[in-house]
Amino acid sequence: TGYVSADEAATKCNPCSPGTIAAETGSTECTACPAGSAQSLQAQSSCSACKPGTFSAQEGSDRWASCEAGNIAAVSGSTECTPCPAGYMQGNPAQARCSICPKGYFSPVEASTECSRCEMGSMAPSAGSAECSLCPAGWAQSLPAQAKCYICQPGLFSPAPGASSCQECDAGSFSNQKGKAECTKCAAGWAQPWPKQK
Repeated sequence: TGYVSADEAATKCNPCSPGTIAAETGSTECTACPAGSAQSLQAQSSCSACKPGTFSAQEGSDRWASCEAGNIAAVSGSTECTPCPAGYMQGNPAQARCSICPKGYFSPVEASTECSRCEMGSMAPSAGSAECSLCPAGWAQSLPAQAKCYICQPGLFSPAPGASSCQECDAGSFSNQKGKAECTKCAAGWAQPWPKQK
């Protein structure tokens, strides 16, 4: 096995070249290794399936190719690599699994090699996020890479989504509830000389 002879009167058999095999004794021609396998040596009787994280796309391959970072081959015998989906990443080549982005991080496109952190004023409340969500009005987040926003306390407000901090109500106004997007002005006949009042 591993050798062939195409001529009836041949005095010797010829070895199959790398990427091809002769599985049976008395073979008259070499057979190319199928896609998903390879053989780097000559005169062999079998091909080797590509290990997870590697692939061979064509017949007759003499070596496995490694999946690039951001892509994986989850099973042996792969003929192509699969990109990691949005919300996942893989920073190393020749890998069989993608890593999910943790809470507070995201990856917006396929084949990401890293997860990006959410900026201040935003959050990613669940692992595997493809994007961050802005903190709603009345809420804020002063730190990056966070899973949740915090609610503005009485006397404070945030007027628009994506706030990195809650603002104090000005003198002459108040906020007596949590999560307010604006402060209430004092009614006629009433006054409030101090800021940040409830």
